[in-house]
Amino acid sequence: MNDLERRLRAALEARAQTIEASPHAWQRLQRRTRRRSPARWLLLALPAALVAVFVPILLSGGLGRNSAADPDELYRRLMRDRTPAGETVTLDGPSDGGAVRLWFARGDQGQPEFCRLVERGRQEPYGYCHPLRHSGHSGVLGWYEGTTRADAAVAHVDYGLATAGVAQATAVLEGGRTVRARLHRPKGLDVVLWTLELAAGERVSRVEVADAGGRRSTVLPGGVARSKNRGAPTGAARELPDGITARLYGRDEISWFRHGLEVGAVPLAANRLPEALGAEPVEVRASRDGALLYGVTREDVARFELTVAGAPIVVRPTARPWGLRLGVYAATLPDASFFRKGGQVAAFDAAGEELWRKRIPASWQEYAPAPGRRLGEAFTVPGTEDFTGGPVRLWFEERRGRVRELCHSGGATPEGDLHRGCGEAELGPDSFTYDRVVRHLPLPGSTIAFGPARAGWVSVDAVTADGRRIPGTIVRPEGAPNAAWLVRHPSSERVAAYAFTVRGSRLEEVHPTDPSACWDATESAAAGHALPGGLTARLHPGACLKWWKDGKQQPGASQPLPGTTLSSRLTAGRPVEVFLPGQRTFYGFALRGTARVVITLKGGGRVSADAAPDPWGQGVALFGGQGPGPVQQGEKITGYAAGGDVLWTYRLPG
Repeated sequence: MNDLERRLRAALEARAQTIEASPHAWQRLQRRTRRRSPARWLLLALPAALVAVFVPILLSGGLGRNSAADPDELYRRLMRDRTPAGETVTLDGPSDGGAVRLWFARGDQGQPEFCRLVERGRQEPYGYCHPLRHSGHSGVLGWYEGTTRADAAVAHVDYGLATAGVAQATAVLEGGRTVRARLHRPKGLDVVLWTLELAAGERVSRVEVADAGGRRSTVLPGGVARSKNRGAPTGAARELPDGITARLYGRDEISWFRHGLEVGAVPLAANRLPEALGAEPVEVRASRDGALLYGVTREDVARFELTVAGAPIVVRPTARPWGLRLGVYAATLPDASFFRKGGQVAAFDAAGEELWRKRIPASWQEYAPAPGRRLGEAFTVPGTEDFTGGPVRLWFEERRGRVRELCHSGGATPEGDLHRGCGEAELGPDSFTYDRVVRHLPLPGSTIAFGPARAGWVSVDAVTADGRRIPGTIVRPEGAPNAAWLVRHPSSERVAAYAFTVRGSRLEEVHPTDPSACWDATESAAAGHALPGGLTARLHPGACLKWWKDGKQQPGASQPLPGTTLSSRLTAGRPVEVFLPGQRTFYGFALRGTARVVITLKGGGRVSADAAPDPWGQGVALFGGQGPGPVQQGEKITGYAAGGDVLWTYRLPG
């Protein structure tokens, strides 16, 4: 080894001690090894004397890849105030030598976020994180996040997210073929990442996701339905920063796309033309996930700056695209909390003269309702001083039209936004509403659920998915017209229902947090029990009892609290649960031991139906039948034992 080689080795070893190993080094090494070109092998074969010529270049960033185009440096910047949650999923990217990294993280407040980083060969990489704005309520079980598909016809991967209970995701391709998605489950988060490996030219028509309980929902690739309705784009796409493209449709609309998904659109009707922008030459819009800025400007705007906490974002619009007298722009926000913080925006012309300046309020202030007339004092929830924006307070207000509302402040939303707002407080006989605020840190976090209380509610419990109970409180702020309820529990608890003790009743009033879990269950997901008139009773997961006829779901569904059976919904004072769909048909279930039910009609006459023990061990008897005319509320129904003795009598409410 000569002196040059010794100095070179020493320099390289010293440099190696200063370079932090990338968390993705092994994945990238494997990918590079698979794609190694002859030029790289040639470089490895060069003599040390020639390699030494390149040492200053390599040591100034090429070897460690610490330049602005370094994806590892971008990853470190993204994760500066975040904590990884689970493993990184690395996909082959749309650019040669690039990759798409997908991972979950917890933000500065501990809120769960979904992150991605896109390598683009010799171009600058881009990446961002956004809160998990999802809900398994109302049957929404999954959604699209993006694709690695490029304009060239090559193999690619579509990907998206789903709720933690999803057990399967299957894509239906445009040709009808189905492809099963792979599910990735991060530890400690209530979400699933699904990925679909697709061959060149394959396009997804829809993705069907299903949970273990038989619920299903359909996920459409972003913008598919809109694109089919509005036809082909006009002219070529305009390439914008960070992998964003803009397309013109007709002369009516501009749409922005990233990761193969549409992120937003601006109509170009008369009120959107640049002449109509008037005193505001920049239209500031953000994508739904809060990670992308996009919109149009007047054609004389050469740049504009958004400033939050002293950190400006400089945006330079693309002027006169498709010959239109306006500018289009897009930019990646530093994080999805940008608009939560508020700031200001200023526009400048090509000479640097300021054209316009405007303050942007913090998002929670912008959408906070105008105050109404306070009804009584505010109630401060004990122990919430350490909540974001805390403490948490509840109070009642009366608004225009004498509408009474329950208002709150303090705490954060599950997505990390500051929480402040009002909701209707006047409940009907069967209505129920609730909201929640959270404190994400320390883990597992703390959630406070609350809502207006109906007269007669004495106590409240949150019932977890495994049947445990977490007691809450009924509170009445001083001078308030009615009460409110609240329950505090660890955010890691999955609350299935809220149960209220009602004064003078042996039965609790139960309100599931996600009634669609029972309503949306499919017929094929449960064993059936045949009843007269072609009716079939089926017990779905979670002891959800539903009624079917000719393959169609019939009105009515019943579900007990977790860990209990259908018999818990009945008492001696309410021995039967019956459904009257408005025709001659009636059906339901009654106390164990009931062999026959008889309904005494208001207009005279009686109609009866045999009852049989349920086959699932729920401790009830099932019945169903048809009368000569509609069975109505307010009529008397009687249950008989097998020997003919009267077991119970009940008058249907109404």
